Amino acid sequence: MKYKALSKLGLIRSTNQDRVLTVETNDAFLAMVCDGIGGGRAGDVASQMTIDYFKTAFEDKKEFKDDEDVISWFEATLNKVNQKIYKKGQSSAYLGMGTTSVSLVIVGNRAIGFNIGDSRLYDYRHHELNLLSHDQTYAYMMYMENEITKEEAENHPKRNVLLNAIGVNKKITFETIRVPDNWERLMLSSDGLHDYVDLEFIKDTFKYDIEKTADLLIELAYEAGGYDNISLVIVEGDKNES
Repeated sequence: MKYKALSKLGLIRSTNQDRVLTVETNDAFLAMVCDGIGGGRAGDVASQMTIDYFKTAFEDKKEFKDDEDVISWFEATLNKVNQKIYKKGQSSAYLGMGTTSVSLVIVGNRAIGFNIGDSRLYDYRHHELNLLSHDQTYAYMMYMENEITKEEAENHPKRNVLLNAIGVNKKITFETIRVPDNWERLMLSSDGLHDYVDLEFIKDTFKYDIEKTADLLIELAYEAGGYDNISLVIVEGDKNES
């Protein structure tokens, strides 16, 4: 298994509130992209707290028995870190802080994704790039309720209005994504990439090795204006491969 993680400051941003994580044990692999919200230092804190807490919890987990065990572990870990961030966010210095999160756990050749917010999970197979997650935003909800078209949702003024994020509310929900088998690559990304770079351009970079693909995607985001911070993790192969 190979993987590459990058997080770069946007061209018009003074700080990068995104965080990325890759951690591998003998049993499993965890990747995560977080995009902090709340402004100032608050977004940094929320995304970093999430990354740190999940890293420790993953390294402490001895083994995963099956998919349901992965899901139970993720839910328990998420609930704990959500409470910690929510509590810290009640103080004036961190008021309203939170973070989106898209995650991937691979055990053997099985992959399960988890989504909170509008960061995304894609899979690449047979020369096609497929979006597996669903944005938890106001515009996407309108699309799901047939109030607007998919194209209108992608350009809607409320496309970045989040309906869900870690640390914003006492209780947290998440999307579970059972990744289809036989994937070739998987990609996690923050909206600094997929909101500004056309899917066809992203897909075209996947003909290269993952190192070059990652570098090209950052370049494409900058060429598109670099209006937001850009973070991604690309994974190739499964945990059974050396």
